[in-house]
Amino acid sequence: MPLGAIYLVRLRSTPIPLDGLHEEQQQRHDAEAEMRRSQIGTGDRSEKIRTYNFPQGRVTDHRIGLTIYKLDKVMKGDIQEILDGCIAADQAAKLVKMGENN
Repeated sequence: MPLGAIYLVRLRSTPIPLDGLHEEQQQRHDAEAEMRRSQIGTGDRSEKIRTYNFPQGRVTDHRIGLTIYKLDKVMKGDIQEILDGCIAADQAAKLVKMGENN
């Protein structure tokens, strides 16, 4: 048997450790699943996003604790104030998360 053939036989018969690879893939999968869970929520009825109170002309975004008394403008499509609040809350959450990682 030529020397190159012996090398190939040994190379093929050498077990490749897959434990580390499997653990890395599992950690990546768990991180993605956690991110999805945090975005979706539980779906519980008490997990409100927004409440529209017509008698008082009020809109409340429960995720960020924003209440504005401009329901008529919101119903016409002027939601920039709500969007700004959501963006600010998202940026604050990212800063907190970055602070925890350091």
